[in-house]
Amino acid sequence: MAVRESPEIASVIRRIGEAWAARDFDTYSNQISRTAPFRAIGTDADEFWESAESFLRVRQVQAEELVAQDWDQSEATLERVDAFEDGNVGWASVLLTVDSPGGGVRLRATAVLVLEAGAWRVIQWHSSIPTPNVRAFGVELTTTIDGLLNAVAEDTGALGTLDRARGTSTIVITDIVDSTVLTEQMGDANWIKLWKDHEADIRRITDRHHGTVVKMMGDGAMLAFRSARSAARAALAIRESTGQAFTVRTGMHAGEVVRDEGDLLGVTVNKAARVASIAEGGEILASAVVEELIGTSEGLVFESPRMVSLKGLSGSHRVVSVDESRWGPITP
Repeated sequence: MAVRESPEIASVIRRIGEAWAARDFDTYSNQISRTAPFRAIGTDADEFWESAESFLRVRQVQAEELVAQDWDQSEATLERVDAFEDGNVGWASVLLTVDSPGGGVRLRATAVLVLEAGAWRVIQWHSSIPTPNVRAFGVELTTTIDGLLNAVAEDTGALGTLDRARGTSTIVITDIVDSTVLTEQMGDANWIKLWKDHEADIRRITDRHHGTVVKMMGDGAMLAFRSARSAARAALAIRESTGQAFTVRTGMHAGEVVRDEGDLLGVTVNKAARVASIAEGGEILASAVVEELIGTSEGLVFESPRMVSLKGLSGSHRVVSVDESRWGPITP
C-alpha cells in the first residue's frame, strides 16, 4: 500500500459541509458517487440508505425541515479532519461540534471515497453522535489510552508511584475577572450560585475534553490535560459557557509537573499562572510551548503574538492568544 495524506479529499469533505450549510444541493449532489453499492448511515436509527438517490432526497427534505425550525445550519465548529488516499480509494474521519436548538452536539463522521473521472466522490458515509458506553451497555468500558494507563497505574505500585510523582501535562489556569467587584454588586447569595454554576460547567467541560480538575481556587481553576489541543478546546468551551454573566482570563503552559497529594507543583504550573495573570478579560493566552505542541489544528488559530515579562521568571517569553475559527457543518 502507498497510503498518504490527502488534502484534496479533506477539501471535498469541507465542500460537502459548506454546500449543506448553504443548501446548495447541486454542489452537494456532485460530491456523491452514484456507483453501487452506495451506503450511508445517519445519526437516527432509521437513517440507513442503500442508494445515493434516496439519500439525497431525504437530506434535502431534512434541510428544509431544519430551516422551518429556524436552525442556522452554519453554526458549527470543525475540530478535526483526517483524510488519506491509496490509489483510487480514499477515506476521511471528521470531528465537529454543531450548535442546535437542543444545545451543542458532538458529531463524528467517516467517509469512503472513490476516484471517478478524476474527481473524488463519497461512496459511503457514516455519521454518529457519541453515546456513553455505560448508557448503551450498562457498564463502564475503557475508552482511551489515558484511561488504560491510569488503570494499569492503579494495579502496579511502581508505575503508579512514578505517575503520581512526575509527568508532562498542559496546565490551564482560569480566573474570573473582577470577582470582588462582582460579589459586591451581586451579593453573596447570587455570587455563590453563579460560582457553583461556573464550577459545574468547568468540571463538565474538562471531563468532556479528557482533562482533570486539579483544584478550584476561589474564583478560578487549575486544570491538567495530556493533550495541548484538548486543553485549548476546553479553555474555549469554558469561555463560551460564561455567556454575558462575567468574563474569564486564561493562561496555558505545558511541561513537566510534580504531583503531590492531589496537587500539581513546579515551574510549569507557576508559568501557567503567570501567563494567566497577564491575559486580558476573555483572552486565552498560551506560551510558546503550547503553541508549538498544538501546531496547525483544525478549528484553532493563534493571534497577537508578543514577547512579555513574567513576574518571577527571567527573560522574555513569547505568548499568543488562542481563538477558534468557524466552519460550516461537515456532516452531510
